[in-house]
Amino acid sequence: MNVSEQGLVSVIIPTYGRPTLLKRSIESVIEQTHNKFEIIVIDDNNPNSGERKETEIIMRDYINKKNILYIKHDKNKNGAAARNTGIENSSGQFICFLDDDDWFLPNKLKVQIEYLVNNTDFHAVYCGWIKNGVEFLPTHSGSLTKELLMMDYQPMTPTLMFRRETILSLNGFDESFKRHQDYELMLRFFKKFRVSYVNECLVQIGWNDGENNLHGENLETLKKNFLKQFKSEIDSLDSNYPGISKKIYARHYSRVFVNHINHGYYKLAFQLISKCLRFIPINFIFEVNRTLIIYIKNKRQNHI
Repeated sequence: MNVSEQGLVSVIIPTYGRPTLLKRSIESVIEQTHNKFEIIVIDDNNPNSGERKETEIIMRDYINKKNILYIKHDKNKNGAAARNTGIENSSGQFICFLDDDDWFLPNKLKVQIEYLVNNTDFHAVYCGWIKNGVEFLPTHSGSLTKELLMMDYQPMTPTLMFRRETILSLNGFDESFKRHQDYELMLRFFKKFRVSYVNECLVQIGWNDGENNLHGENLETLKKNFLKQFKSEIDSLDSNYPGISKKIYARHYSRVFVNHINHGYYKLAFQLISKCLRFIPINFIFEVNRTLIIYIKNKRQNHI
């Protein structure tokens, strides 16, 4: 079936604190080769903030566009809540999400719709992305609980396209998560559905200054709650892959440890490494070394 015959695509763009970048994201959807879309911009800035005023000015350029909906939250709620507001107000047969510092390449919607139309066994599809001039191509498809918990598959929300009925059946994002909202959503997704990919880079990831990132005790608490919430999935994997639970905990907490060091939380880092060396010593040492290598590599790429 020809892609042009397919239904509407809803592209949901939450925006917070970056009004100067928003226009580029919107224009990247307007310039898509597939032209049956609606754009839903969710303004998650506080009403009296300068960012809200700047965003309102930017959105005036689109006031006469019938396929662009602008919704303002009455207070800052977080990215998960903003995406859910977008879902609730969407009409599309397919649903995508785009962060306000990222942008779609021209064929993004066309290629992914075509894939889902022709591959009905999959309920979502993702693509590769480009960041700092480096291409990241996908390698995993299917039910990826193991790969996600091992952080071998890391969901990038702007690369995904969902069938509408799928995202509705999941009740959207868990708004209690300030980070890992995409991880949490996809772990629930993999209980019922499978994801596939198109082997193309169709999203450009912008430079994020980390304003929504957590550090210190907040990051450690988030990670603890995340792993606790999905303990049954981790235990189930461990019954099929003996010892994998230790690898999962070591991989996640090694990232927290390196983050502590990088941001000067040395006391927390010492406390964390003391705990991990008691319970998962070999796995933790291996993963810390692995994480440091990845961190150094990424730092070098970011300065190219």
